[in-house]
Amino acid sequence: MALSRHVISSPEAYWSAALRPRLSQMDNWKHNSDDEQALQMAELEVEAVSSLLPLLKTRRNGCTKVARLPNEILAHVIALLAGEDPPDTRFTLGTENRDAA
Repeated sequence: MALSRHVISSPEAYWSAALRPRLSQMDNWKHNSDDEQALQMAELEVEAVSSLLPLLKTRRNGCTKVARLPNEILAHVIALLAGEDPPDTRFTLGTENRDAA
């Protein structure tokens, strides 16, 4: 990916510039492949970009004030809050426990 060395101020402008060459390649796929193959190739591109989003979100979350706290402090706070507000026993691993209701 050949991006210019100057800083692009807008994240939208940066990612648009980064994506433009790949979109151009995808246009070539449409013209040089059958529809099903082009669709499969496009789906691989979507999956690849989607797999990168958690990395960006992790970096974003690392910028929060709570992320700067030592793990020992976080563990202590969580232990204190767990005693104050225990989890709802009707739900186990995200699924409703129908017997508890």
